[in-house]
Amino acid sequence: AGRYIQQRRLQGWGRGSYKRMYVPGSIPGYENINHAHNFWVTLAAEAGLPTAILFTVIIGRLCYEAVRFHIQQPSIVQDQYSQDQYIFVGYGLAFLGVCLFSLFDVPLFEARINVMCWLSLAGFTAVGILKPTSSY
Repeated sequence: AGRYIQQRRLQGWGRGSYKRMYVPGSIPGYENINHAHNFWVTLAAEAGLPTAILFTVIIGRLCYEAVRFHIQQPSIVQDQYSQDQYIFVGYGLAFLGVCLFSLFDVPLFEARINVMCWLSLAGFTAVGILKPTSSY
């Protein structure tokens, strides 16, 4: 994957092309490899470094803004705020788990993990920016 990234840093080789570029047997014991077993390395090889960096910056910015907004919000109802905080941390840990999983495999090919990734990011962002409201 490193050689592929070095050869075409900017434009990459095209999505899904990693398995076609792999020379069978170039890694002893592996006749074919479909992806680099790291989401960011696979993304950089197939879509290029600018795309991988832009994707990471956008997702990182969403997470940063959600955390910043959640921390700065004053609590209106103390019990409600603590429940929101637990939900926020739960979504955040779920998304962190998927990100850590992405270091060792590509979650795009497993639909359940892919859906969990996007739903946990959406929940983390939504809970982070929603204002707690009083029911009184």
